[in-house]
Amino acid sequence: MTATMRAVVIDAPGGPDVLHLRELPVPIPGPGQVLIRVGAFELNRSELHFRRGIGHFGS
Repeated sequence: MTATMRAVVIDAPGGPDVLHLRELPVPIPGPGQVLIRVGAFELNRSELHFRRGIGHFGS
């Protein structure tokens, strides 16, 4: 396993322009934790609204 990973980081609410791809250290799991390798992910409509700061889930 490598010492770094690529991660999409969101620093503030906004559109797709606030998504930043960064190299970060791979986290070290603590007692009772596991590390899972993610191959792909997606954002659904409610997550897009939440990311843009348009209310909360369920509204």
